[in-house]
Amino acid sequence: MEFPPVPAVLLSPARAICRALPEASEMDTDVGVEFKVRRRIFAYVFAIADPQGKQFTMLSCRADPEEREALLAGGHPYFAPRHREDRLGVIIDDQSDWEELAELITTSYLIVAPAKLAALVETPPEP
Repeated sequence: MEFPPVPAVLLSPARAICRALPEASEMDTDVGVEFKVRRRIFAYVFAIADPQGKQFTMLSCRADPEEREALLAGGHPYFAPRHREDRLGVIIDDQSDWEELAELITTSYLIVAPAKLAALVETPPEP
């Protein structure tokens, strides 16, 4: 299965949020772009195409269990990635709320980051 490239207009704000976090790194994969702190992934941005060729860009990140359940209950643009009960998926597009996405990405970072790095994060970075 081939995956389309992530549109730059959607990758750029996610990249800015992730790179603003201490020791965050970025790696291109066959599917999308993963963002890590040390060796742990805290955000993953990728694109897929449906059978009709319409492309969707998505963000997957770890989430606080209570917040995850509340967001999933609201439906679109949130979804539960298969086989990952600790993750939250978000369909992102040109209408996405990047302040909210920054909070989700930062929360994910705080879940996986070493305590010394997590202590350096005060508020979600701006896109």
